[in-house]
Amino acid sequence: MSDPVATRDPTRFVGPPARLSAPSTRSRLIERTRLDDRFSAATGGVIRVLAPGGYGKSALVARWAAQDNRVVRWLNLEAIDNDPLVLSHAIEQIVASLRTGASDSQADPDIARMVASCTEPFVLVLDDIHHLESEASATLLSQVTANLAPSSTLVLVGRAHHHAKAIARFRLDPGVIDVVTDDLAFNLAETEQLLTAMGVDPDIDALSDLTDQFEGWPAGLRLAGLVMTSRRSGFEVPANRLGSIEYVSDYVAEEWFGALKAADQHLLI
Repeated sequence: MSDPVATRDPTRFVGPPARLSAPSTRSRLIERTRLDDRFSAATGGVIRVLAPGGYGKSALVARWAAQDNRVVRWLNLEAIDNDPLVLSHAIEQIVASLRTGASDSQADPDIARMVASCTEPFVLVLDDIHHLESEASATLLSQVTANLAPSSTLVLVGRAHHHAKAIARFRLDPGVIDVVTDDLAFNLAETEQLLTAMGVDPDIDALSDLTDQFEGWPAGLRLAGLVMTSRRSGFEVPANRLGSIEYVSDYVAEEWFGALKAADQHLLI
């Protein structure tokens, strides 16, 4: 009986153009320019943007990428990328386009050499890295990191970074910068900016209540803003109770609890 991994064609799993595209949003973004220095400082190394759902991780990185003068390549990771054949083929395609603009038929199968030979500065964004749980795929990421040129940047975005042991040694060379939940949380000024953009004119007491309840969680604050704007329709919720509205609990159940494995859900219940 043949080995299903050995006979799998990894080219089938590179995926549609959306897998290679940065996310788009119709919501007005609060840009958090206070974090831009982190991205600038990561040139030549790695920047990890790690937080739970609803913190605007991908939107922030997409803005950074759009304003960068270097070539940008984006890969939205999926569970299938735990197969190292699939992940290596996707990265090979991307790196080959950075080196020559040619098809993958001219790619060097050694990812370390391919990355090291890229003379043109680039930004490589690997989004949803929490999908990567295999040691083999983690090893591929280490090979990319270890061979980055001083003018390029690797951006890892997701809810968690599994098998991140190599990060300890990469902190010295090529360098690793972390942007985490506390960094991504809205401060008081950003919370006020968000609500004002949504048509809410919060007083200082309402802002204080929202800060205490949501601790800067952008998705929660946006959901609270939607409820506050609906007050004109007679839907009244006190500011100090916005954290317990159904909008918020449904989001947490779907995006946080729903993303857990069945065994973890059972344990928490």
